[in-house]
Amino acid sequence: MPPVDEARLSELSPAGYKVLDLLQRGCAYSVRGAWRFRGLHGRVREQAFFSLLARGLAERVETDRYAEMRITPAGTLDQRRQRMNSQSAMRSVKGSAHVR
Repeated sequence: MPPVDEARLSELSPAGYKVLDLLQRGCAYSVRGAWRFRGLHGRVREQAFFSLLARGLAERVETDRYAEMRITPAGTLDQRRQRMNSQSAMRSVKGSAHVR
């Protein structure tokens, strides 16, 4: 696994993290030029995928029938790190609300 640049990860948009979270649950697939996830009715903007591909957090896989997008180990690591950071931020907000 190539090293992950922390500065580049912090530049990821909220939409990028949402797509990363969806990729953690399952792969995305391309239907008639639009990227979709199973269970979602709408399509996902390509810009979010391109951002993840450029950072090495996702990879494109071509099969005989269609194209897929999967999360890489670096993407899994970053997604976990983001989730831990957001949980610790929520804990600090809850803790400071009780202090007067």
